[in-house]
Amino acid sequence: MSEQASKSTSNTSADLLWVVQSNLGDSDDAAKIESSCRGLGYDCAMTQVIPFATDLPDIPNDRPAIFYDSYNFITHAHRSGRWSPCAYFDERQFLFSEALRHYGDRLLNADARILTMEQFAQSGADDEEVFFIRPDGDLKEFAGAITTFKAFKEWADKLRPGGFTVDLSLPMVAANPKDIEHEWRLFIVAGKVVTASHYRADARMQVSAGAPEAVIRFTEAMAATWSPAPVFVMDVAVCAGELYVLEINGFNSSGFYACDIETIVREVSAYTLSH
Repeated sequence: MSEQASKSTSNTSADLLWVVQSNLGDSDDAAKIESSCRGLGYDCAMTQVIPFATDLPDIPNDRPAIFYDSYNFITHAHRSGRWSPCAYFDERQFLFSEALRHYGDRLLNADARILTMEQFAQSGADDEEVFFIRPDGDLKEFAGAITTFKAFKEWADKLRPGGFTVDLSLPMVAANPKDIEHEWRLFIVAGKVVTASHYRADARMQVSAGAPEAVIRFTEAMAATWSPAPVFVMDVAVCAGELYVLEINGFNSSGFYACDIETIVREVSAYTLSH
């Protein structure tokens, strides 16, 4: 197996199992999830995952299980149908194009074009024109970035022969760059913000716990308009003094910044066990 699962942390409750990748990003976050599970009475199995491996761990599926792992691993685990709920993630719902359909001009990049990477490379934009680009989906095939059209074409030329993890048939988003003043990450369970963190100001990392009440109200109003899943993450931005949805993300692979991890474990667990 590509993943080695440690012995589950034994607690007072046998109703729910968390499965957490211990070698993903900030290892302290994984340790905090495990500690929160222990404190709240839930079992937690820690796994070591080989990057880009498709093998699945030998984890029991006789009770509800919630996974927190890399996007690649979560995708394979969820597609397998072996565990429930495994992840609150439907690939068809977590598309930028789907968010655009529901949020309209409340989405920051509502001016975006959605087309394949090849179509964008052949679109004939000026070489020095600058774009924000990202995949249409939430599988992180490449990281969102600001790039010139010339640089994108050069990248596409390298990818065109094939044999890479990114294929030029991939649907993508191309939008005009925005001057973003502030960005927050908010974790949503059943339409309610359970915890939040500021993480960027004027393109610089600036992490602090919480979010203004206006940001929380806006987020919950957008979640009431449309939610891609009962548990998900919304990033909210201020641009020209107005609040916008920056993007939506699957909860099961999203970074926490200064969000309260114990609150996330408690609220997600309670929702899972009640549905």
